[in-house]
Amino acid sequence: MLRHKNNVPVENFWDCHDGCGLTACQQLLTGVDSTHGLLFFHDDILPPGASIGLHRHEGNEEVYFLVEGNATLFYDEDRLPMRAGDISLVSDGHSHGIENTSDAPIRLIVVGLR
Repeated sequence: MLRHKNNVPVENFWDCHDGCGLTACQQLLTGVDSTHGLLFFHDDILPPGASIGLHRHEGNEEVYFLVEGNATLFYDEDRLPMRAGDISLVSDGHSHGIENTSDAPIRLIVVGLR
């Protein structure tokens, strides 16, 4: 399978997981594209000040890979600096979120797994 990014529409989500502001999301893969546990693969852009709210994962895991920019990762009760090239895995039973605390947009790959 090959899917060209420029053929995938951008969907705008406001206040994702009770966060703040706009998340511009390209859902490059969905669960119907995979037979081995992939739920989705997103390429997201968050402008300065935008966030994906802290949310708990039950029965699945999720990866955040920060491609561009600097942000603050929320992991359970911790607030951690995240920079381009950093990766975070939230396991079943844990919570995470992210906030763009910089003055430039961030680009975030988000991968959901069963």
